[in-house]
Amino acid sequence: MKRIIRNVVFLILILICQSCFTEDSNGFINRMAVNNNGGIFIVKGETGVYSLEIGEGEKMDAYHEEYIEPDTVAVRSPWLEAKTRIGSNRITVSVAPLVEGKKRLAPITAYSGNEYAVIWIVQYP
Repeated sequence: MKRIIRNVVFLILILICQSCFTEDSNGFINRMAVNNNGGIFIVKGETGVYSLEIGEGEKMDAYHEEYIEPDTVAVRSPWLEAKTRIGSNRITVSVAPLVEGKKRLAPITAYSGNEYAVIWIVQYP
């Protein structure tokens, strides 16, 4: 019986330690896979988003946001767009169709005050 209790306590400690090292993504998904047709997707999290940024490929050149309405921000790269209303927990992600036949990868960073979430967009041929 003591052995079972010791094993249960050990497993609980492992789970507690694991939660200390888990990166918080504010409820947003960490990765989204898209087929070659692209499309428009809604990504929902737990916190409001106030700023967006897109990185591009291996260089990770950042595309910065622009305001399209007084309460909406959008950021665009050549094949990817992310848009949200300021303070909303929803991000609209638009992915252009893939014509080159080569996998594309880009991170969208959603900032919520001092916190942020990174959503990796992967488009497969």
